Amino acid sequence: RGRANALVSIVDDLGKGLGPALVSVLITTFDRQTAFNISLIGWIIGGLLSLAIMLFVDNDEKAVQQTLRIQLSGNQDGE
Repeated sequence: RGRANALVSIVDDLGKGLGPALVSVLITTFDRQTAFNISLIGWIIGGLLSLAIMLFVDNDEKAVQQTLRIQLSGNQDGE
């Protein structure tokens, strides 16, 4: 979880810094409405990726719980 949170933090910071710069470049290339529509696609992609994380969280949690059960049962046998 620590690595995932660090990655989210880095991507969030990059988005905050590079997002407005990218939109300003798009505005100079296209008209304002088209530029914001293109930038909206980035939000949609990010949202879909966030939703896709749901597919992995359940299995990861089950794996961690199983590992903890094994470790705890091993520690109790030695006591």
